[in-house]
Amino acid sequence: METVVRLHGLWLAWQEYTDPAAGASGPAVWHRDHLGPVLTELRSPTGPFAGCKAGSHRAKQAPTTQAYEVPEAPLDDTAPEPDPYDTSLW
Repeated sequence: METVVRLHGLWLAWQEYTDPAAGASGPAVWHRDHLGPVLTELRSPTGPFAGCKAGSHRAKQAPTTQAYEVPEAPLDDTAPEPDPYDTSLW
């Protein structure tokens, strides 16, 4: 998921920096400020591509999780349902 989020961010930044309003240096700024740092993060020893090596692939360790119990909230049956046609709520 991390990879998808980072690549989507790169795409959004590319769209912004290749807009004519960004000027002629927009793509160069994108490469310097966005592409380089994202590739560094993706290929870092703790990044999502850490197990991808030339000629082999090592499975990445699953992240550890901590169990969390959500307390049950009491239901309040006395509150009236809001009127969906009441324009004062808008």
